Amino acid sequence: MSDNSAQALGRRQSPLETLMRATEVAFAEIGVEVAVSEEMIALTASADGAAAWAILLVGPAAFQAHFAKLFAGDAYAAAKKLVQRLRESGSGDLRVSDGTVYAVIEPDLPDGAILRLGEPLPPAPSGELRYDRVRGAWRDSEADTPPEASVGPERFREVMAPTVDVVRELTSALFGVADRHGDQPWVPSVAVAEIAEEVTRLGKLTNWDGPIRDSHSLGGISLLAACDYVRCFGDAFDASRTPVFGHLVLARSALQACVISAWLNDPTITPDERAERGLWEQLYSAMELERLDLEDNAAERVQRLEVVAAGFGWTVTKSRGKPAIDGVTRPVIATGIDELVLGDGVWRLGRAQWSYLSAVDHVTWWGLRQAILDPPSEPDASGRSLAGIGTKSSSVCAQAICVLKALRKAGAVRLVLMGWTDREWEEACRRSEAHETVLVRAFTPPQL
Repeated sequence: MSDNSAQALGRRQSPLETLMRATEVAFAEIGVEVAVSEEMIALTASADGAAAWAILLVGPAAFQAHFAKLFAGDAYAAAKKLVQRLRESGSGDLRVSDGTVYAVIEPDLPDGAILRLGEPLPPAPSGELRYDRVRGAWRDSEADTPPEASVGPERFREVMAPTVDVVRELTSALFGVADRHGDQPWVPSVAVAEIAEEVTRLGKLTNWDGPIRDSHSLGGISLLAACDYVRCFGDAFDASRTPVFGHLVLARSALQACVISAWLNDPTITPDERAERGLWEQLYSAMELERLDLEDNAAERVQRLEVVAAGFGWTVTKSRGKPAIDGVTRPVIATGIDELVLGDGVWRLGRAQWSYLSAVDHVTWWGLRQAILDPPSEPDASGRSLAGIGTKSSSVCAQAICVLKALRKAGAVRLVLMGWTDREWEEACRRSEAHETVLVRAFTPPQL
């Protein structure tokens, strides 16, 4: 999408204005003739002089009624291409009545996203029907279909494909942001001001001559780890076998890394606090090496870092194998998850998420049992019974919402610290945020 297109779509508009402008921009790029007015949006792609397909929206009243009529040959593929290009937040469904297919538009969206369509539908029977994309069949529009039916790995990959695409786009943008800025903080920025403080004061207090730069590096590597975990989380759903537990372990690692990264890269703290947090990370690492007896000089390193802390006037205490430097330790991960995913306030999400994901990671029964999709069958002659084990798309999407939000926030913190303005990252964040809205609307998270 061109810069002008991105700017046009990024403005705050009414749902109808967004639909009109998005239609014009997206289809102009793929050679589609567009006629736009407040009374009608008609798009026609000519192939060999004949109309290949069209989308028609007649008047604001039709939009308020929540549907746009689709007709002619390849409307589904065209609408899918539109959605892939715009990535606007929203949800939709398909209905058929008397052989005519409609796309239902979500009425309450602030930016009025358009359609959410997949592959072309099979021919529909007559009558008032809806197409259930999970089950892959037409059904009564009023029928009470369970939100999740048992599907194979190929179908599950298809359902998860939009989320995988968003994860890959967001992580690719974040992986490359440092290179696009020469891996150096820009002027002006918090990081540059802190480095100046290191040169004039902090670097002269002890034999640790790079307290700020080293701390910046720790923040960068922790964000890289978070990005890698999130990328692997998404890639797990593009594999030949749908993960049952592995993606949850990756989600746990991703959330922890995002919390630590945001803590280390926080642009609102003082240079002294930055150095203190960086020193904590190094001291904790050295203490672990000493405890596990993995390196011969680990004990000496611990002592050397304690001397550095004393040089700054900080007191080191230890409890349960972890240090505290003037009372400073790593943040509580559950609280950090709440802050990254939900923002300020008192929430229960972080504690529930962290406990559940840790239960899976540590192979605890209450964590593993949530993969049981069906109740055990009646015992057979030998006394054995069977239970279905699998992965719920709603659970996956709930985790995806959390890791995408956490990575966006952690990445934004790093960019503010370094003074980086990055169009590719901003566009990826916009699309990720839009997709997160789709996931929130489409799936009900577990009760916490």
